Amino acid sequence: MVKFLIIGFEYDKLEQTSRLPVIRIDIKNFFNWVRKWCSSGDIITDYKIHKIYKNLDHKYYYCQDRKDTINAIFSSLSNSKGENKYIIYFTGHGKDKGMLLPDGSIMYFHTLKKVICGMVPPQSEIFVMIDCCHPGRMGLNYVFSKTHFVFKNEENIEKSSQKFFFLTSFNYQERNIITDRGSLFTNSFLRAIKNLNRSEIDKKNIQSYIYSKNRNIERFCSKIREFMKYDVRDMKIQSGFVGQEIVFASSHNLDPILWLWIGNKNNKDYSFVKSKGRIVIH
Repeated sequence: MVKFLIIGFEYDKLEQTSRLPVIRIDIKNFFNWVRKWCSSGDIITDYKIHKIYKNLDHKYYYCQDRKDTINAIFSSLSNSKGENKYIIYFTGHGKDKGMLLPDGSIMYFHTLKKVICGMVPPQSEIFVMIDCCHPGRMGLNYVFSKTHFVFKNEENIEKSSQKFFFLTSFNYQERNIITDRGSLFTNSFLRAIKNLNRSEIDKKNIQSYIYSKNRNIERFCSKIREFMKYDVRDMKIQSGFVGQEIVFASSHNLDPILWLWIGNKNNKDYSFVKSKGRIVIH
């Protein structure tokens, strides 16, 4: 089973920090994606959330400071129901390789990693997506480059029994791009992952297609970049746009294949339905 945790702040009460009301769009879009295939999940925000996000399987935590946020993360991860797969998403302001909290303090992403490791079962698989400026890479020491993960020396590295995939994006000034449709990166990610999971394949090529093409990280990152470039043109935000860099990091020297359970209703494997002589992935 898979659990999601969505964290997003708009900083309405934090002086000298720009508000991010558009993160409500990111949270809504990400929630509408994960709730279709995750067994349970929670949302942590600094604003009163709409009732559509609340039900027996989805908790909402309203946080105004560091203590509230840390307690909410602990509560969410400690209330797991047998899950061994997690997807964790943050949208908001980033600073010095950490998330800016509603009271102006910083929770560093390598600290978040330690909290996660201490709360979830060993051997869990954890996919973390960070959408903010100055994200760093969560203290993970393998970075995807071209076709495989390569070792990169990183401060604050602590080995974990859990396996992490970490995905983020920023431009060459380490800034993220926000539009009135939400974050460029989150929008492009969601379009790419939905496009990936709807692909059609020939029956005889099912395994080779999934492992060499359909779930290949290099191809997936290229798809995200493709959607980013399309949206930049469509929204006419070329001015000042210097390109977005996609960073994919991992805790181990993992195969460069996106885990099959991500975005998949059948969290163990794909279901295949024959349609007009072709196999459709659901």
